[in-house]
Amino acid sequence: MTTITKQKAFASLGICIAILIWSYSFVWYNEAFMAYSPLTIVTMRIITVVLFMGIIYLIQRPAMHFCKKDYKYLVLISLFEPCLYFVGESYALQEMSATTVSLLQNIFPFFLPGIILLSRVEKIKPVMIVGFIISLAGVYLLSYSRLPVWDVTPKGMIYLLLCTGSILCYPILIKKLSARYPVRHIMFVQYTIGAIFLLPVCLLNIRQDEVLSLMRLEQIISIIKLSVFASLIACLFYLNAIRRLGVLVTVLWMNIIPLITFTIESCKLKLGLDLISFLGIIMILIGILSNQNHVNTEMK
Repeated sequence: MTTITKQKAFASLGICIAILIWSYSFVWYNEAFMAYSPLTIVTMRIITVVLFMGIIYLIQRPAMHFCKKDYKYLVLISLFEPCLYFVGESYALQEMSATTVSLLQNIFPFFLPGIILLSRVEKIKPVMIVGFIISLAGVYLLSYSRLPVWDVTPKGMIYLLLCTGSILCYPILIKKLSARYPVRHIMFVQYTIGAIFLLPVCLLNIRQDEVLSLMRLEQIISIIKLSVFASLIACLFYLNAIRRLGVLVTVLWMNIIPLITFTIESCKLKLGLDLISFLGIIMILIGILSNQNHVNTEMK
């Protein structure tokens, strides 16, 4: 097995771990919502990641240098994620169920192949587009099968649209930067800038009871789990997957998230698996597996 093959295998394993973490993170969100507002959760989540990574960087003291021409990209990715994505997702989860949010999040990226072609970050073979369409059609079928129990609200959709720009643009910018810098450096800088963006807003809106809750370990444990697992570990795996597997293949892997949340919520609500849902699940898996031999074909 060559070094490149090993790197891609590790990236595939990493994105699978990230998907499992993100699929379960909705449970931690619901725990955190009992004591905190979405803005406080997101801000504390970002600050916790910065503190964890900052301690590691103080111990290791790695060399970190970014070219001035890339400063604008670092600010943009910080705006897309963690700011817009985390805020939009958190408020959307207060308005709608986890399954509805995850399904809608994975319907929006049908523009992605066109954006990749326009940005010229990687080549897309026709078979990759076919696999993408098959997987996306599977998500549509899975969504259609859940229409009777959907809880879509106008306010929730507005919040969810904040995530759309991040879902479509963030991976493209990461692909550009990860070719020149280690992903851990990119992540540390983007979360630091994100903390600078959100902390003043959070301080102006934080409630007194939230301040008191932050002083109790049992109250902040859900935020710590979101920070360490859903933000730090999962996001590092996600960034590495974009670098090694490419944008389109990584986003295809993300279609497993609604599949898992769909399964979990179906078990909770004791809903059976109908033919449409079964076809949707099969199409999602076919679309993902059909692209595994066509990863990371970069533009020269």
